[in-house]
Amino acid sequence: MKRKLSIFFIVVFIFVILSAITTISPAKYANIKKMNSDVERVLLIGHRGAAQLAPENTLSAIKEALKYNPDRIEVDIQQSKDGILFLMHDETLERTTSAIGLMKDFTAEEIEGFEAGSFFNESYKDEKIPTLDEAFELINGQSVFLIEIKQAGDFYPQIEENLVKTIQKYQAHSWVIVHSFNTKALERIHELDSTIILHKLFIAKTNFLPILYDGGWHWQTLKDFDYCTEFSSYASFINPHLIKTVHAMGKKINAWTVNDTTEIQRLINMGVDGIITDLPNLAKPIIDRNNSK
Repeated sequence: MKRKLSIFFIVVFIFVILSAITTISPAKYANIKKMNSDVERVLLIGHRGAAQLAPENTLSAIKEALKYNPDRIEVDIQQSKDGILFLMHDETLERTTSAIGLMKDFTAEEIEGFEAGSFFNESYKDEKIPTLDEAFELINGQSVFLIEIKQAGDFYPQIEENLVKTIQKYQAHSWVIVHSFNTKALERIHELDSTIILHKLFIAKTNFLPILYDGGWHWQTLKDFDYCTEFSSYASFINPHLIKTVHAMGKKINAWTVNDTTEIQRLINMGVDGIITDLPNLAKPIIDRNNSK
């Protein structure tokens, strides 16, 4: 046991050092012209709708994001006790709602009675936790709908099946993408419906070793995700080598979550394909300016 722990900490130490090295060099890209000519158009992606403009993962946040004509609107989903999908980032309710406890311990009827806006601003005190169906009906192809599946397996039985059925119900394959840190959830969705577009989320990937961190440590290469068309990584760990590797695979890479003008420009200069932001109002003019060059 001690030997395994020692190996683990050595791997973690190497990962941290290598990741630190790769995050120093990108700073020089802050003021240069866009370096990657392969990126024809940088995408604007609203995070949790527009999480700093309205209560995250609500219909109001989606409406706010739609004002800026984003390429994609991203939300997170959790599941009720009786198998209904709702927009919610956390597994627990207390951070953003009037309730306390796990989403999975409440029925849909109970969840629909909770308030989900006053944590952001009292003017949103009547905001409710929306079902995924309500979000589908609101977006209705106005933007690509990017859905993050947070948990799966025993925690949320049949969540992948329920998500696939919802996508099929709205015949939304052309304007829906599913992404996740949870590789097993992505694999299950691919098994259920291989026509659904999938993206892999991760926090960091080393340049020198096949180590990927997505909330857990994995000895993996990006080629293991051949069924995914894009990747999204934590902005601070994106570097030119990672971008070049992803583009060489014929895939795209997006940066999350970017709410600073200098950082947005730096990442665009470096060659990312998309900016995931809580502030689409802030990111839009920068992205539009770069796309017009």
